[in-house]
Amino acid sequence: MSPRTTKYIEAMVREGDNFDYYKWLKEVREEEARVKQFVATHSSGELVAAEIGKPMGPSSDNQHLRPKPVL
Repeated sequence: MSPRTTKYIEAMVREGDNFDYYKWLKEVREEEARVKQFVATHSSGELVAAEIGKPMGPSSDNQHLRPKPVL
């Protein structure tokens, strides 16, 4: 299942009868555009692209996946 399909199902379950497909699609497209812009402006997009859709929180140990800053 694609990440977009997963988001669609999650939104439908969360919103129930109040689910607005066009509003959801607009938000998803905006988020995808922001991610695409972010990846395009960074030199190592592979690490960022691999982590899209994975929530990061205090319990996440993703330090080894984050690109090191260029000095």
